[in-house]
Amino acid sequence: MKILYLTNCQEISFCVKAGSFVVLHTGVLSFVGACLLLVSCQVGVNPPSYVLPSAGLPSSVGAPEPGGTVPKPLPLPSRPPLGVDMPGPEPSPVSVPTVGGGNDVPIGALPTAVPVDSGSRGGSGGGGSKTTLPDQLRIQDIRWHSENMSVMGPDPTDALIPDYQGGAIELRLTGSFRTPQLQPLSLADFTLSPASSWQAETFLGEIPAGRVLLNESLLLTPAFVSATEIRVLLDPKYIPDLYLKGMHRLRVEHEDWYTDALLKVGDPIPPPESLAPVIMQVEVLRQSGEPRFIQLTGKHFMLYPKFSHATIDGEFGFGYRTQVTSDGVFTTQIHVPDPATFDDASDHLVIYTTPYGVAFYEF
Repeated sequence: MKILYLTNCQEISFCVKAGSFVVLHTGVLSFVGACLLLVSCQVGVNPPSYVLPSAGLPSSVGAPEPGGTVPKPLPLPSRPPLGVDMPGPEPSPVSVPTVGGGNDVPIGALPTAVPVDSGSRGGSGGGGSKTTLPDQLRIQDIRWHSENMSVMGPDPTDALIPDYQGGAIELRLTGSFRTPQLQPLSLADFTLSPASSWQAETFLGEIPAGRVLLNESLLLTPAFVSATEIRVLLDPKYIPDLYLKGMHRLRVEHEDWYTDALLKVGDPIPPPESLAPVIMQVEVLRQSGEPRFIQLTGKHFMLYPKFSHATIDGEFGFGYRTQVTSDGVFTTQIHVPDPATFDDASDHLVIYTTPYGVAFYEF
């Protein structure tokens, strides 16, 4: 497996085989009353660019007030109700890359395609041929189509302006978008059918074959695909991740290959309310009789799990998936740290932290 260490915030545009991965610069965000270490694949993200003065500890400690309006639980379509075993294998938690030393690769030294041993994708195998591939995938520029201004790289001519209340942004990617056989990619490769019914959700899986992802978590909607151009729609509605001003990573994937680049987000439109997370309800999701996830229902959860931090009874829980409805009701799933001992206690405490605040809930 090749490990590439990228140690600055310069634009990146290259193509690598699945089985390699990129470890990026890490950052530390400080919070009032908590110190949250966010190890992510995003480069150069600044502190929240807009937090209302009222942002702070939400009034969601303990059970909801009697008579209050609490949304009904929103179990995922593939998840059974509380108390029913969850079929299928347990999903793997989101891995946190670690940075080693002595293997830094200068940005300018990266080739267009990084050849990978045939056995590097896991399991057995090893030592395949190393043939440099042609220039099949490369992002040359990213433009905010309505303004026709470049938003790519650490010092672009413009920056995206997201709006938490919605308003689709069309991004125009130019470059080379071809298969290893140099055939043009098509819109059908990038179309997800059936389309998701959620306003936004953390992307999981490998379908469709072609994907344009923001921060490895948000699947953008394709509008046009050719050998030299891809246009996608980004709706910032109910995506608190986009209120982190700075550099975000945009990635084009096709089957086993991908290329990525940095996209700049500027000062967003002020949201109508504080973006501090609020927990309204907690469910325990079980698999084969064991508690595997807790599912939080509430407001303003992060779609990219590495932009948040959760503990259950004082132990860190890996974030798994976040989804939000068209009405702004969020659900997020967090791995139970120790399923074998979880049921030994009758009372539990979850603490969920984002760059905008901290929410507590006893259940």
